[in-house]
Amino acid sequence: MKKHLTLLLLSSLLIAFSPSQVNIQNNLLAQKRPSQYKSMPTSSHKRTIQEMIQGNVTRGESIFIRYLQSPCQLSASDFAAQHSQDEWEAIVQAGEFQAEVIKICPAIKGKYQSIWSPDLYEFAYTYANDTGNLPVS
Repeated sequence: MKKHLTLLLLSSLLIAFSPSQVNIQNNLLAQKRPSQYKSMPTSSHKRTIQEMIQGNVTRGESIFIRYLQSPCQLSASDFAAQHSQDEWEAIVQAGEFQAEVIKICPAIKGKYQSIWSPDLYEFAYTYANDTGNLPVS
């Protein structure tokens, strides 16, 4: 009886999943993540513009407020307004974004985490001095 019940359960599982469903699941598992979701190297201080534009404006503002605002003694809008959008972009293309943030706020030297760069860049670029945009904070 136990043997027949086991066979019945196994056969019902085989019927429940058609071959096309199994192939679809295997294909989904075999797909690679899109390149935009690959983790970025954190050891390098220089990032490409493509890596930097993957940041999040809101997260950048939160990072600034939480980790930089007090030691820098700057408001978020004052930080972003240090440069125009073209200037922020040129700084990133030169691979100098982290160095520029530390130049603006020397108090964070040694505390800056390069993982912050894409988000801070998006924040600074969005609220640059030539945009007319003002951050929420």
